[in-house]
Amino acid sequence: MQLPPALGRASTLSPSPAVLLALTVLSGLLLLLWPFPSSYFISLPLDSLPSPLASLASSSPTASTLHWGDFARIKRRSRPASTEGVVAPLRLRHLQQYQVLEPYREVFVFSSYLDTRPLLVHRNLSGPKEQPQIAIIASLLGAPFMSMPSLAFPDQPLRCHVVMKDRKGRTRSYVTPTTTLNGLPDPHEHEVQMVSAVFNCPVEGDDWEDAEIFVSLSLLPMPPPSDVFLPVTPLPVLDPVEHRRGQGSAAICLPPLTGEIYAPFIADYVAYYTALGFTHFYSYLLDPGPQTLEVLRQVTAADPTVQPIRWALHQGLKYSATYAQHPTRNLQVDPALWNIPGVEKLDDDVEFEMGGVGEGEHDIRMWYFGQSAAQQDCAFRAMRDGHRWVFSGDWDEFLLLKPAGDGIWPPPATSSMTSPISDWARTVEKRWTWPETLSFGESVKHGVDVATTTYGMLPASFMFQSSFACIRCTPARSQPPPSTDAILRLASAFPSLDWSKPGPGFPLSLVSPVRSEAWFNQGFRSKAIVDPWAWWSLGIHYAGLGYADWALTRGFCATDADPKSRRAAHTDKCAQDLLHSLGRNTIIVRTPQPTSNITDSTPSEHGVGALYHFRVDKKLSQALSRFNGEAAEEGLDVLEGEEGISLLKEQRVDQYQWTSQYGEDSALVQDWQLLTTHGAALMEVLERKKKWGATKWVVKGKGKARRKRVKSRSGAVGLRMVLGGAWLAAAALVVRPLWRKGQLGAKGSVGRRMSVK
Repeated sequence: MQLPPALGRASTLSPSPAVLLALTVLSGLLLLLWPFPSSYFISLPLDSLPSPLASLASSSPTASTLHWGDFARIKRRSRPASTEGVVAPLRLRHLQQYQVLEPYREVFVFSSYLDTRPLLVHRNLSGPKEQPQIAIIASLLGAPFMSMPSLAFPDQPLRCHVVMKDRKGRTRSYVTPTTTLNGLPDPHEHEVQMVSAVFNCPVEGDDWEDAEIFVSLSLLPMPPPSDVFLPVTPLPVLDPVEHRRGQGSAAICLPPLTGEIYAPFIADYVAYYTALGFTHFYSYLLDPGPQTLEVLRQVTAADPTVQPIRWALHQGLKYSATYAQHPTRNLQVDPALWNIPGVEKLDDDVEFEMGGVGEGEHDIRMWYFGQSAAQQDCAFRAMRDGHRWVFSGDWDEFLLLKPAGDGIWPPPATSSMTSPISDWARTVEKRWTWPETLSFGESVKHGVDVATTTYGMLPASFMFQSSFACIRCTPARSQPPPSTDAILRLASAFPSLDWSKPGPGFPLSLVSPVRSEAWFNQGFRSKAIVDPWAWWSLGIHYAGLGYADWALTRGFCATDADPKSRRAAHTDKCAQDLLHSLGRNTIIVRTPQPTSNITDSTPSEHGVGALYHFRVDKKLSQALSRFNGEAAEEGLDVLEGEEGISLLKEQRVDQYQWTSQYGEDSALVQDWQLLTTHGAALMEVLERKKKWGATKWVVKGKGKARRKRVKSRSGAVGLRMVLGGAWLAAAALVVRPLWRKGQLGAKGSVGRRMSVK
């Protein structure tokens, strides 16, 4: 078939190069300027795809030249997953895209800290110290991957990707293996799908001091995107000589708070533990109700030692959350409306990923809303802030710390530099128990004499046995409290009080002297005051895994550790250095006997202690909150008024009813230990409540005195500013004409010089 002439001579119709150039430019302008709908395109973030060069990456320093290590880009795109007032879990989404094997395909990271405790170890007698480690608190699938009871995970493929900028502004990046991955101790890990764990990453180089560091986890040949890095918060370098003295402050770690059940008791809780000597409260908030938020605003305004921290919950940590489905919020109060000092607002896109408790606690894939991870984050915060002791308890748990001798708190001070808790700790009988900072087997294996190495140091943990206290129970046999000086002063100030059935204005710890006669065994519902530096992890009901034990069996001193993560030359020297600096083991604190006016009150040779767990139910909490509101409006007496006393009388139950509700078959006894030990502190609280009422006492009295001091200082400053301003104004009236004359003269001289020139 013969082509038409026009088609057969295509070469004669081809456009000139100038025409082709013009068409190219025109089509490019159309693509740039024409308003195409965004739905025509599929937008994929470049960082979500591995770089072609990533397959050539290795753990060598040459990896710092790859695109993933761009410090400025990572800092710009990373969100602060852990700030001073918010912890928002970050999902490492790239692990699923890279099809990492379980259980490492689904990992959430909460916060990251630069752990300086390895600096306590020298490689040899004259050599340099160890390097710090980056600790990443995370959550991942537990069963069936985590071995029991060691809580160890199998060899995992993830590597730490670290980028940093030193004090001189120099940036670098590197990839390093982690130490053996270990889960955090939790007695309920078999009941949930996901567990908390800590990844430890060795720091390379000596330029980490005052450096700005970001870290993430990914496969070796496939680096992470730039928006999944965490900022690393540094811990101070511990002074082992000072630490051995046992002096220092104490802090409290409170688990994620939801709902309204503890709203009537928050202020009393803070007042009680402040009287004990605790100087900081880390209060984690998940989904508090409006009444709880109002109380927290009052408490934080009056007491700066209370630090609220939002514990946000990622949608992926809920059973009810499904992929590509709109997240369910179910928050009682929008976090943007919390209005609590120090709790920052999250960006909208980050907030969208967070949610409420959904169907309740059973909808969460982690135990108790991630309590273990929150507790570990709190331990690092306490170390960062320089606290010597940490107590992890709930809002309805009250410690009894009874000193030796007359048993009245506070104990006699051993020096002007000690805290009441350290002074009490020195009087406790040394009844050693588990867990140990270095296990017996490891100490024998490495020939370490633990007792000699830690001689003169306080124990690293004090474990308290607990008993259930019944707020609503009526004792079978009522006896008044013993006639101590503090009790007599209270009786004189409040003569009409019925100590067996006080009004709702009484603190929760003293609203009823009735408890179960039996104490739970150690490790079961027990709690502990611990030295956070001495433990690699904190358990909920006991101390956890000792730091020396972790270092020798799983960490940087382990004989089977990766050469890049193990630098210590002698494991026995590593154990001795850590024990000599951090101390040894746990003691079980002896429990007190019930105290009444007919029991023996002979002074004790040793300090004793226990944990009183007050069971609070929703019905009682709602009744007290409602009464407190009415009392504030109508001016009712919250201590001795009939309205409040009758309210609690209506809530009273006998032992059979209490046993049926809680399943506690132990006999009930009347115990006045909390009242007799802390009567002096109770007097201050009751006087403030008597004067200001059930709600306003929080911001009155002591808080008011603090504001008066601040106001007087600000008033003096204001007066000085007014007088100074008046003096400056008068001086200006005198100086200004002379200054203007001088300026004009100077201008004239310049003008004349310029004209001459």
